[in-house]
Amino acid sequence: MRHPHGARSTRTPGTVRGVLGALLALVALLALVVATPSSYAAPAPAAAPTTSTSTGTSTSTKVVVRRTLRVVLRLVNATRATGYTCGDTFYPAVRPVRLDRKLNRAAARFARLLAKRDFFAHESPDGSGPGDRITAARYRWQAYGENIAAGYETAAAVVQGWLDSPGHCVNLMNGTYTEVGLGHAYRADSDYGDYWVQDFARPR
Repeated sequence: MRHPHGARSTRTPGTVRGVLGALLALVALLALVVATPSSYAAPAPAAAPTTSTSTGTSTSTKVVVRRTLRVVLRLVNATRATGYTCGDTFYPAVRPVRLDRKLNRAAARFARLLAKRDFFAHESPDGSGPGDRITAARYRWQAYGENIAAGYETAAAVVQGWLDSPGHCVNLMNGTYTEVGLGHAYRADSDYGDYWVQDFARPR
């Protein structure tokens, strides 16, 4: 099932919209952008992609995950370098984002939680949101955005899914963000198997 969803907010209240994708598809995704603490809305849905970190603990699994995430980062920055049309709007080239250790920690932890608890939403079961998780990782931010996705098996597929979804695409092309954290987790007995998290941010 393809289940895209997007959200973004500023200092003013946002709007919320939800769209269900085709029932026979096997993928899901969400996008969230936040410019101020604890203030965010959930607008139009998109496709189903995100970044990666894994629940596996073996050295070989960790190496594969790191390589996968490097591919995600490369594809994201290649798109930012050339510009991209998100929906009907062209977004010009912006500077690349660089990986941040603390954002990586926040994204990886949330990806593992999505897989372990088998849910798909920006809000955790305890009620915490992206800003709370990023702050808990000791990252001091002035703006952030989150894309999540489920069901995509490769880095290329998840990035393309985001780009095909206007809301997620705008997150990816947002020049405000200078840093990113990527997370991926896999759980065979979960609804979607693969779960991806991408946390963009701009530090204070």
